[in-house]
Amino acid sequence: MIEGELGNYNSSFSDDFTIIEGNRVKFICPICHSSLSSWKRKNLAHLIMVENEDTEAHIYFSQIYGEKCAYKVIGKELIGSFGEHKDLYKPDWLVENL
Repeated sequence: MIEGELGNYNSSFSDDFTIIEGNRVKFICPICHSSLSSWKRKNLAHLIMVENEDTEAHIYFSQIYGEKCAYKVIGKELIGSFGEHKDLYKPDWLVENL
């Protein structure tokens, strides 16, 4: 899998960094340093992926280290659910609350 690909949960850290499975991780934008935490669900991060000039996809993924789940929503349609833990969060609320 390619890094950054939906459904790819590979991660790497420096030797002096430790994270424990089940801990919440805070994701931030590397450019503006804004939080990517979803205001709709505290355990999910949210970002907007621009696929082409006309299409924006809302991407949600778990901020809990070890939870492997991600969701892709375009408009009001769930395009895909990814990861072995994708059933932890019911994606209906993603579409209903956009």
